[in-house]
Amino acid sequence: MSFIPISDYGIIGNMLSAALVGSDGSIDWCCLPRFDSPSIFAAILDDDKGGRFHIKPQMPFRSLQSYLTNTNVLQATFETETGIAKVVDFMPCYRTSRGRLVQFREIHRQVDCSNGEVALEVVFEPRLNYARDDTLLSISKYGITAKGGAETLALSSSIPFTIDGDRAIGRFTLQQGQRRLRASIFHSNSLTLCKVIWPILSYWLCRGNISSGCFSDNPLLRLERVGFIVTLQPGPCES
Repeated sequence: MSFIPISDYGIIGNMLSAALVGSDGSIDWCCLPRFDSPSIFAAILDDDKGGRFHIKPQMPFRSLQSYLTNTNVLQATFETETGIAKVVDFMPCYRTSRGRLVQFREIHRQVDCSNGEVALEVVFEPRLNYARDDTLLSISKYGITAKGGAETLALSSSIPFTIDGDRAIGRFTLQQGQRRLRASIFHSNSLTLCKVIWPILSYWLCRGNISSGCFSDNPLLRLERVGFIVTLQPGPCES
């Protein structure tokens, strides 16, 4: 694979960390659980050794990235000869009724098909500790577990994967109206799982209203208002 321009990346985050998501559907940079933590994906620095997590069509495509209005939820639209697929990416956080901010050490990706039929490929290729540690992948009950040194990274997914050396690969086809893949990455040494639903977009929309005096000429921003509730997949339970 070749490097893409930095202008072709969108950024998602939860104010604890952030990830760079390319217009080609690849997460090429992320440090978890904090900004100053070692990287888990760093293909933006080393295409061969850095590691990535990509979701993209198996055929030639055109892509467009945009943020759901007033949110840090990033959507990529992939147009192919056979159909249109959309990938939604975000790092979850929300505010409780008492005003406490809750942040998860997670990345969530959701794929659906809005037109026709699209065959997609998913490659999960983490490289822990700036790719300095050997990363061992194994299939678990909920998806994939990656271990390297003292770190553990888990991928929870609704599609099956196969292990090919130091990466996990999944392929599937979506037809119009289907939303088959919901993938969640979380950084934890304790793989106790729970299933939760939080109004993630409500948090960002409220922030947008509070900061309505701020303006941006970012070309990724859409003009229309979007309402959305995101279903989170199994991740660490937090009180």
